[in-house]
Amino acid sequence: MPGVRAGLAACLFLTLSLPAAAQPSWRAASHEGLDLAAGQALFERNWVGAPASTRASSGLGPLYNARSCAACHPAGGAGAALPAEGGVPGAALVVMLGEGSRFGAQLQTAALGGLRPEARIELRFEEVPVRYADGSEVRLRRPRFTITPEDGLPLEEGLRLSPRLAPALHGMAALEAVPASAIIAQAHDGDGVRGVAGAGRFGLQGGGATLETQIGRALSIDLGLANPLFPEPAGDCTPHQRDCLAAAPRRAELEPTAFGLLVAYVRSLAPPPARADGQDGAGRRLFEATGCATCHTPALRAGDALPWSDLLLHDMGEDLADFTPRGAALPTRWRTAPLWGLGERRGALLHDGRARDAEEAILWHGGEARPARERFRALPARDRRSLLDFLDSL
Repeated sequence: MPGVRAGLAACLFLTLSLPAAAQPSWRAASHEGLDLAAGQALFERNWVGAPASTRASSGLGPLYNARSCAACHPAGGAGAALPAEGGVPGAALVVMLGEGSRFGAQLQTAALGGLRPEARIELRFEEVPVRYADGSEVRLRRPRFTITPEDGLPLEEGLRLSPRLAPALHGMAALEAVPASAIIAQAHDGDGVRGVAGAGRFGLQGGGATLETQIGRALSIDLGLANPLFPEPAGDCTPHQRDCLAAAPRRAELEPTAFGLLVAYVRSLAPPPARADGQDGAGRRLFEATGCATCHTPALRAGDALPWSDLLLHDMGEDLADFTPRGAALPTRWRTAPLWGLGERRGALLHDGRARDAEEAILWHGGEARPARERFRALPARDRRSLLDFLDSL
């Protein structure tokens, strides 16, 4: 239905094609020649609470998860691996909450002086054995989180928890430049695989329509920094948290110019370069033959790079279900994760970091990806290794 597809494209990506005169001030400022060093400094800055002697660094909190963007995205990369059994996850792992929580949209694990963090988060793992056709076995790990509220009250009954690990930011500008029509054209419904467009091209569930929205929300909810898109100084504080509301400053904390510098810096993070080895060998042929390339497709290009993603949403099954759906996503639907730079990421894959490597990530795939996973499980060990070596070359 070409007319419907065209309409979807126009609605989903309208904000990416505004005329110059309608662009907001921070986007108009983000042009070639902008001082990216200033944007990087903002990205790496450790923010402090207001009021502070240096106003340019104040505005953190009152409740927050991290003091800087780089704390969750070191050098623009993904968050660090999950800690060992019984450990406390770092700032890069946040727990989002279902509707109706007194804590708002996300648990805040740190607070300015005089306030209490919302909760402590501890981690344990449940082993999930998976056996290959040749009899060998892999033990996956399912993370289980214990949440202890600091206010002494139990969590709301039936509250859904959604752990999320900070993703890598490299290549966001390249994804932003992919024409909406090219993404919509990838939509398909055949062989048990049904890719659908989300509300945008960013975010783990395709809920981010623009890069500015993603960055603005992260500043607000993770650091408590008011910004042009999310101007509430109290961040994620709720009406139940009167101390937090009282401690919030009464002014903007990240002005439009600074916000534009930060967005421009994130846009400058180039896609990871693919290594030469393995790109056209047996591993790639197996990747395609098992059906992995149906969603992690080489057909969609982002400039000169291959993200290895159709940027669509797919049902990944109950094992990976998330219970805080965003935008048009259902709990089991996830945007196909770009695979570029996969060879450089170690110890923390999938939305909650449960997979320690690409092999474990494949074995967690369900739903529409189950047939591809089963073909992978049926491969001889040598062929599995060849396919994984190919992924390591991306």
